[in-house]
Amino acid sequence: MGRIDSPPDTAQMDRERERKIIGGPMRGRSRRPPASEIRGSRPPSPRFHGEDFLGPGPWQIVRWGGGYRASPDADPVYLYTDDVIGIVPERNLNNGQPSLHAALIAAAAPQPKEHVVHVGAGVGYYTAILAKLVGAAGTVTAIEFDAELAARATANFARARMSERCMAMAHE
Repeated sequence: MGRIDSPPDTAQMDRERERKIIGGPMRGRSRRPPASEIRGSRPPSPRFHGEDFLGPGPWQIVRWGGGYRASPDADPVYLYTDDVIGIVPERNLNNGQPSLHAALIAAAAPQPKEHVVHVGAGVGYYTAILAKLVGAAGTVTAIEFDAELAARATANFARARMSERCMAMAHE
């Protein structure tokens, strides 16, 4: 009698897709690896990096139940953890939980050449990831209620050379 292979672990497959989307292994919050382990190991794709969208550090990191805490320095290693970073902390506006966004993007499964609409785009980091996934023939429309954030997203798209494929719209 032939051997019956068990189906692959769906949760593991989803996790692998999420890791692929965010461009590298996710780092848990339980242990922050030393900067020497991470320096120079930024995800090779997409061509942009968190600090390109979130601005120069130090960054305000959300500590649940404890408000925001500044990163110890401007080393971008602090942007490659599964932490929420404040984009306008005084208004409690954040970049979003990386693992949550990776899971949502994996579930949406954007394909090359598609048009994706990203509602609540903030400064455009996850919009840029979506643009990378739909490729040069795809487009992404970023909708952001806050005009200041939409302007930052537009500037970020220009710096990342994605203006032709990413358009930010703000509430008037």
